Amino acid sequence: MHNISENLLLKISKADQKSKENLLKIARDDIFKKDEKLFDLVLTQTSIRSQNTIYKAIKQGVDSKIMYHLIKNTNGYIKQERILKYANCKVIFENELILIDMLNIENEYVENELYQLFRMNKIRNIEEYKEKKNYYSGFAKFKKLVKKDVRIFSEIDYEILKQNRILRDNVLKDTKKVLRNFGFLGIDIPRINDQNQRKNDIVKSFDNGDYQKLFNVDDFGSERLFINGTITNAKSDLNFVELVVIMKKILKKYDLTNYNIDIYDEELYKKVCNYSKDNTSLISSNSSIIKFNTNNNEEFINISRYKENITFNIKIDKLVDYLVSEKKENNVTEDNLRDTLIYISNGENNDKKLYEFLYDKYLYDYHAIIVYEEDLPKDKLCVYCINNNIKFVGFLENRDNFNIVNIEELIHDSKYKKSKKLELKLDKEGEK
Repeated sequence: MHNISENLLLKISKADQKSKENLLKIARDDIFKKDEKLFDLVLTQTSIRSQNTIYKAIKQGVDSKIMYHLIKNTNGYIKQERILKYANCKVIFENELILIDMLNIENEYVENELYQLFRMNKIRNIEEYKEKKNYYSGFAKFKKLVKKDVRIFSEIDYEILKQNRILRDNVLKDTKKVLRNFGFLGIDIPRINDQNQRKNDIVKSFDNGDYQKLFNVDDFGSERLFINGTITNAKSDLNFVELVVIMKKILKKYDLTNYNIDIYDEELYKKVCNYSKDNTSLISSNSSIIKFNTNNNEEFINISRYKENITFNIKIDKLVDYLVSEKKENNVTEDNLRDTLIYISNGENNDKKLYEFLYDKYLYDYHAIIVYEEDLPKDKLCVYCINNNIKFVGFLENRDNFNIVNIEELIHDSKYKKSKKLELKLDKEGEK
């Protein structure tokens, strides 16, 4: 091991902060003292795991063809590791179709069995390869032999997940599910005291203003993603405690424990501590504010009072960063059920009957999110749905149902692209 040259130190200083320590460790190898240009190959990778794979390839002295394929799959560490594994297998690299197919096999049992056959020279051409692959794929399916349960995520995996909104979208869905279980359904609803409360009583409470304004969720073009909620006409400081308990349940779902609850009011602190003392600190005693911070003091949840209302804000992007930093992303539900969007046109969003209508028929059955025209104009709806993995959109066509259309129909049918007033037709009895 040698001292790192100023030239390499300068290059490492410009690299991503997460990988600097790894790059410094690699740069001390004597091989880079002899040829510093080799280190540029390592610097092509931002993923630590990929950097280590390229470094391993340099140490092994692979030829230019192998290195070309490694760099071609920049930051794709699974493929890169396979390429390096296949480096001494001439048959795989002589047939590009075999190479591409082997790199893309998802079932690790099948991939490993085929590789062992190549090593023993029992597969010599594409026809033999297809025959053996069909056999082992069928055998794996019959025996339920699948890829490894535990996947090691690299830094680039996290970035791709965040970039594609997959992780954020699922965190949003999971968070909404916890909130929904506590009665936070996504639109303005009256405070329901028990399950037997009559619907007419619910409608009357709109007139009395005795309702809680809950969250309407999503980002509309910006990189920020958050859930806002308001308990209107909050009757007690115990509403703060309720929200703290709910937020802790969200974090418990992801097995997140390394956080701080900072409380800025002594009376609130005492009330919260009656239910939970874990991670809780009294910061001051001059304002009705509660903040959830990571151990790095990054705020991702805050709860505060404004006049008679208590508001909360959950920063989904910050929560995702927290999950990634704590390596807890595997606790996020992987399947994305939030694939339906209920579109509320202008003029419909304040209707008293809309809540019961959605509650009875759509919110749970379709795992739907609600988006308002005032937030998302119709001419931007198609692009929004594509960017957010929305497969179905519901338009309120009449008193009795939404017209649920798939995204392909939405894209190709001009009637959904034009501004169109969809009126909620109430019968006379419903208006009373």
